[in-house]
Amino acid sequence: MRIGINGSSLVAAGRPVGELVAHAAQAEADGFATWWIAQLGAPDALTALAVIGQATSTIELGTAVIATWPRHPLMLAAQALTTAQLCPDRLVVGIGLAHKPTVEATFRIPFARPAQHMDEYLSILLPAMAHQPVDVTGATWSANAAGIGGPADVPAPSVMLAAMGP
Repeated sequence: MRIGINGSSLVAAGRPVGELVAHAAQAEADGFATWWIAQLGAPDALTALAVIGQATSTIELGTAVIATWPRHPLMLAAQALTTAQLCPDRLVVGIGLAHKPTVEATFRIPFARPAQHMDEYLSILLPAMAHQPVDVTGATWSANAAGIGGPADVPAPSVMLAAMGP
């Protein structure tokens, strides 16, 4: 059995990144298998995990979750691959649609065609993180890139898709 810790309450409480690092390092020392953080605003979850990755060596690190609507999949791929360099083979990128009220009220983005949105998002994100070319023209997301750069030997992090219903 693997047991993990979610450090998102520290983010919600406005704690500084240094405290997140200490919390994750202590979780690793205590034998926990995973440490997760939600993208709630500042600090940015993947940036925080990049720092945490430098202070830990074995614990799996993940986002729980990053909302897809406000972040282009090519940009998420680039940031995830950058973070993966700093915690090799330990990063899980959890993504999800988020709550409709949050997407529409906070980001002012229409929560239209969520299944199509996610299908197109993944059709860009997954090949980009695998260092493959992307050429997608969709109704909600489009991209045309030969690659996103960075070291080609960095393996794509795992992607976990969150859902709030069937």
